[in-house]
Amino acid sequence: MADTRSGCRYRWRMSRSRERRQTHAGEQAIQYTLVRDVRRRHSHLFLDEDLGPELRAPSWMDGQEADRLIARNAEWFTDAKARQAHAHATKPALVSGAELPFLDERVGLSLAAGHRWHVRRQGHQLKVRGPGIAGMRIDEKALRAALERWYRKQAAEVFWLRLQELGVAEGLVAQGITIRAQRSRWGSCSSSGHINLNWRLMLLPSVLADYVLVHELCHLRHMDHSGAFRALLAKLLPDYRSREQHLNAVRGSELAI
Repeated sequence: MADTRSGCRYRWRMSRSRERRQTHAGEQAIQYTLVRDVRRRHSHLFLDEDLGPELRAPSWMDGQEADRLIARNAEWFTDAKARQAHAHATKPALVSGAELPFLDERVGLSLAAGHRWHVRRQGHQLKVRGPGIAGMRIDEKALRAALERWYRKQAAEVFWLRLQELGVAEGLVAQGITIRAQRSRWGSCSSSGHINLNWRLMLLPSVLADYVLVHELCHLRHMDHSGAFRALLAKLLPDYRSREQHLNAVRGSELAI
């Protein structure tokens, strides 16, 4: 989709800054990323699967305070890294017969060799053909890329219609959507009314995907997380706190793709 939000993107970047830092917990050196955001009121620890420890903090937090916070939570990062490694090790292999989530449904994976990558759904089967599938050998990286392209296309169609359904009661109308593969965000909304969504929402139950969609729709009226924003969110989703807690417990490394 066309992206005409250059001015909004510039303002968003100005509101956030990223800084690579290093601190110590005993003899252990910890490299991490400090992300300061003018819209954030509280600090949040996060472990990026590729970039490592990350501290998302209010813009006023100085580097020394951030270093101390990271050092105090060194054990948490160690445990989180171990959980990620375990999740990767136990993740089901992408082979014929494996089941993949599709919101509230499950689709069975059916693999076959082909001259080019092609994915189509037939009932409860997801039929995939590709040059990376030959006998017992599967190019899993290429297979994952093909599956992601297919899920992105489905997400664009499903979520655009769902946004319209969820926003109609309050007259919340998105100007468009873009499907992305953010490392650490499920969604975002620009001041121009454009909503970005992570394609991996298709791998979650619809109650959690709907929470993200409604959350971003509420930002069309309130671009912060003020009391007014929460009140609107509660009006549209009375159980939003429960959904939010369940979503916060989801780890990307635990998803099927």
